Amino acid sequence: MDVATVWQIVRAFEISFITLFIGFLVSRIIGKAARRMLAEAEINKLFAAKGARSMSDIIGGSIEGILYLVTIIIVLQQIGLATVVLHAGLVLLALVAALLLFFTLREIPNLAYGLLMRKSVTRCKDLPVKVGAIEGRLESAGLLSINIVGKDAFHIPYSFAWKKLKRKR
Repeated sequence: MDVATVWQIVRAFEISFITLFIGFLVSRIIGKAARRMLAEAEINKLFAAKGARSMSDIIGGSIEGILYLVTIIIVLQQIGLATVVLHAGLVLLALVAALLLFFTLREIPNLAYGLLMRKSVTRCKDLPVKVGAIEGRLESAGLLSINIVGKDAFHIPYSFAWKKLKRKR
């Protein structure tokens, strides 16, 4: 590389760093201003919930985060890496969506069986039960499974316990 090419690369990184610094500073100022304006507009009283974060903080933080993202995209565009990073981000987003869909489809039967078995499980709580070949005391019931404690502790999905949960006499 010659000196002019190196100088252009250094210059692009200098401009990108300055843009990043100014963008983060402006994002922070706009986020704080949005929080303050929404707090003065008393939007928190409209959405008041016990123990929840204030709505002005949530909206102000969201605005700040979006502006941070826009700043990073602008800087990547200045350097020339925006398309590569955005394509990698889209691939990552597709993978996360596929994993979330797979997990959801895998757990829907357990959730449905759990809702259908709720009454019988609450009747058997802290009593000796038998699920297939597993025997013990029904300790707790969660959203997707039951916990039976006998000689060992067992964590049994509702889809396996369906029609097999019997009260031991």
